[in-house]
Amino acid sequence: MSTRTRTQRKRKTTSGINIMAAVLLALIIMLAAYIVFITLRSGNEQPDATVIELLFFNTATLDDAIEERTILGNTESALLNAAFEEWLLGPSYPALTNFLPQNAIVSVQHMPDGYALVVFSEHINELPALEINLCHASLVLSLTSLPFITDVVIYVNETYVRTANRGNTHLVEDTIPPPYESIVIFLYFANAMGTHLAREGRIIYRNPNRPIEQYVIEQLIAGPGNEAHSPTISPHVTLISIYTDDNNISYVNLCAEFRSDGSAAELFMIYSIVNSLTALPHIDKVQFLINHDLIRDDMGFHQSLTSPIERDTSLIR
Repeated sequence: MSTRTRTQRKRKTTSGINIMAAVLLALIIMLAAYIVFITLRSGNEQPDATVIELLFFNTATLDDAIEERTILGNTESALLNAAFEEWLLGPSYPALTNFLPQNAIVSVQHMPDGYALVVFSEHINELPALEINLCHASLVLSLTSLPFITDVVIYVNETYVRTANRGNTHLVEDTIPPPYESIVIFLYFANAMGTHLAREGRIIYRNPNRPIEQYVIEQLIAGPGNEAHSPTISPHVTLISIYTDDNNISYVNLCAEFRSDGSAAELFMIYSIVNSLTALPHIDKVQFLINHDLIRDDMGFHQSLTSPIERDTSLIR
């Protein structure tokens, strides 16, 4: 083969490689441009605008007045929070009010089945009874202007007050067939990083003939409903029995699988139960048992469980 022929073939090979490299580079540039386009488009997506009606009262006549506000949000939870923030801001006109004391710090949580859970601080009770009812009415009629909210469950700290809707802003009758009633309980699960306990409100349908403590433990074992929370009790644990005596001590009798891996996990397991049960007004301490027997120090627990345990709020964030 002549030198000229070899040179021509080499040039063709080099030319082919260059073409392939150029095509590959073009594909990479197009892919990068597409990714940037999708990212920018996602970032520029605007939340939906929703018009809500906030109800306030005239401070002199107590006549009600409606103010329309436009809120933004792409999810029901986001819209509920936005509506709640607008209600907290209060009316645009000085002559109107929602009767909310400045120090009555409150929070809202989106619940299943059209419920919104609102928690007031104890300062709401500093108002006269009439103003408390008007504050509740303003809140309920404002939040239920959202199409997906039908009922508002109201608590003061961890004490249940009422459930109200647009048909009865003072007290709504239970619509659950007897003997069941709809109530809210407060559960404590670990946060995702395992650094503290986080509170989670949950609506349950309770048979009054069963102790509410039983529902609390069963819901804790079932695990959190919030994706940001982590379970603290193994799903293999079963509740054998539970009762609360006249000294406000709740005796929790669990199976032998009531164990955890490591001292930190055990700490959260114990206090998720203790803090959840002592959120009930009639419980001050929790005594643990395993298979009907008191727990001894030689049973392998890191925490001492021989005597009743009190609530520990230092673990809650």
